[in-house]
Amino acid sequence: MASAAPLPPTPPPSQQQQPQPQGKEQQQQMAVAMNARRLVMIGDRLRTHFRGGGGTVLEPPDLAHLVYAFARGIDFALSSGDVPTVASEIPSILKKVYLVGKDQFLQSSVMVLMISCKNACSEKWFQPTDCTEILRMANELSGKFCTPVSQPDNDSTVIQIISTIMPRYYPQLKFERLVTSLEAKWDGMVPSPVWMEG
Repeated sequence: MASAAPLPPTPPPSQQQQPQPQGKEQQQQMAVAMNARRLVMIGDRLRTHFRGGGGTVLEPPDLAHLVYAFARGIDFALSSGDVPTVASEIPSILKKVYLVGKDQFLQSSVMVLMISCKNACSEKWFQPTDCTEILRMANELSGKFCTPVSQPDNDSTVIQIISTIMPRYYPQLKFERLVTSLEAKWDGMVPSPVWMEG
């Protein structure tokens, strides 16, 4: 009975074929570079949308998705300590996004982007005049999501606010009864116990 000859040993893979182990620092640098490219592409797509014309205009759900992606990219850059090259262009893009933020369907995505840009302002990504404008827009837009601190809360106000805001996030949800909870604010005054002797 003839036995098969053993197979010749395979040569070791060349240096280029061997997977190179990457350190965490190198992986982080690659992720930051990829995020920077992603921000540039999203910024380009948003500018193309606002320029209009042809098939470049996005439907509101697609635009909202793109705005959320832009905010995530900014947040990632902030968390990794990176200032992307597109940072100088963000205020002009944000102003255009803000104008479409008056559409109720897009308000939540625009607010998320505003919050990300406010954080970028605190890291000095933008010129002081741009930061001032971004903070103004963010405060104006946030007024549509919450009550001012100076406004007294009462049951009818809370129910009205919830009835206004919730349909934006859950348009198919119908409310029958709303249960609200109010937070009591401690003013720091603790009454001293009164001891009565009898």
